Amino acid sequence: MKDQEFHVRCTAEMKNLIARRASILDISMTSLIKNATLCPYFIKYEYPKEVESLKIELAKIGSNINQLVKAMNEINAMSKKFHDINLYLDNPDYRNLAENAASIMNTFKEFSSSVVPQLETLTIKPEKVFYRDVEIAFEEDPNLKAKIEREL
Repeated sequence: MKDQEFHVRCTAEMKNLIARRASILDISMTSLIKNATLCPYFIKYEYPKEVESLKIELAKIGSNINQLVKAMNEINAMSKKFHDINLYLDNPDYRNLAENAASIMNTFKEFSSSVVPQLETLTIKPEKVFYRDVEIAFEEDPNLKAKIEREL
């Protein structure tokens, strides 16, 4: 039997937000607040460590390629400025190297822009984590978990 009251003070904006959310969920404000505060768990989203390290390595590779292309452009600019030589036009080996570097950079950008989002969507693992006090209660009463899940 529900024979206790509990009052919470909040701003008008907070109350409006709670009312709007309750309306969207088609439940009472009381039910929304009870569900939010009495929920025995939270959802934890975690990337596997391998994915995080792969993302870091991809970023480093991309940065290195970008630095290489930038350095080649700077070398050519200096050659033009001080020696009146355009390495892209005057040196076929340099031009070929620059074209290959630019091609590698574009290929890498295409690859990483398609792979990184896939890594994020495919590897996020949501996990239901029970609060420690709830875990202790489950240990004390093995039937409690089923009771709680029926009520939520």
